[in-house]
Amino acid sequence: MERQAAPTALGCSSAERTERMKGALPIDRVGTLDEAASAALWLASPEATFTVGHDLVIDGGATA
Repeated sequence: MERQAAPTALGCSSAERTERMKGALPIDRVGTLDEAASAALWLASPEATFTVGHDLVIDGGATA
């Protein structure tokens, strides 16, 4: 017997929600935690010392 994913509060499984999100992004995939962490680490690094007053948007192009 194959186990089915439990529906979430949105009425679909997390796999279905991920597929919907992927389709809405220009890069056609969902970002990873490592990608978000890399951006945060860069902002905290010496390489970003001249970066001031900037919003670093990590959304796969959703707001582009």
